[in-house]
Amino acid sequence: MGTKYHYNLQTFYNEDAISYYLLGAFITDGSVSSTNNRIELTSIDGDWLILINNLICKEKPIAVRYGKYHRICYSSEKIKEWLVGHGCGPKKSLTLDFPKIPDKYLPDFLRGCWDGDGNFHLSRKYYASNESNIHVSASISSGSELFATKISKILSDMNIKNKIYVPKIKPRIIKGAVINSNNKHYNVNVSGFGSICRLIHFMYYTNDIISMPRKRKITNEIVDYWERKFYCKRCGELMIVGIASRGNAQFCDICRPIQKEERRKIKRIENGLL
Repeated sequence: MGTKYHYNLQTFYNEDAISYYLLGAFITDGSVSSTNNRIELTSIDGDWLILINNLICKEKPIAVRYGKYHRICYSSEKIKEWLVGHGCGPKKSLTLDFPKIPDKYLPDFLRGCWDGDGNFHLSRKYYASNESNIHVSASISSGSELFATKISKILSDMNIKNKIYVPKIKPRIIKGAVINSNNKHYNVNVSGFGSICRLIHFMYYTNDIISMPRKRKITNEIVDYWERKFYCKRCGELMIVGIASRGNAQFCDICRPIQKEERRKIKRIENGLL
């Protein structure tokens, strides 16, 4: 006879921030069986699954496959009923609709979705002048056009610039076999530092909410860079910099014309005009 586990059903029944965060995670990256009460969530981020497992069934072991894929698996009729009743049913990948979410829990649901099947990326490119250029991106992917379209509209209504991109379908090679698929994926790509930071502030509204540690670290780095203080490279004074100028703010209003004149003078000297 198998081990019986006690599931903390109130985690779902509370209908609070945690409940809707978990709904977002399972609706994007989890699976619900159509033949039994099995519910699964798999991720390479084992520390994230530990956080979730501690909320639902702390004594339930977390499986690890191939040394990197962590999986939590529950068998609970009650949890399945709650998930299905909130729009997270079996075989949902291509037909998923955006569920009804109370407005005050929308940040938590979206954070769960982003932790499940979204990403944030931060990269720094260095140039010969020792200056650096930061590139950021944020996106979430879904096999359901309806789900992606509704997320896109929600973000647009919050003045978060985004666009849906459908990548070309490419054959996959699994164990030497070529697998062709006609199923499209819809990527909601958020563009621009300002829009990405608005999204981050919306979803991560306090420091003590549940979230995937890896993605939380990246979002903190993005916000810290965007909201950093700017000091004039010539006089060292703190500058007030508008959003449009944050990418290349180097000199204050007083030093900027002086710096330009010095550069022109150096150029004339190099050309033998002085």
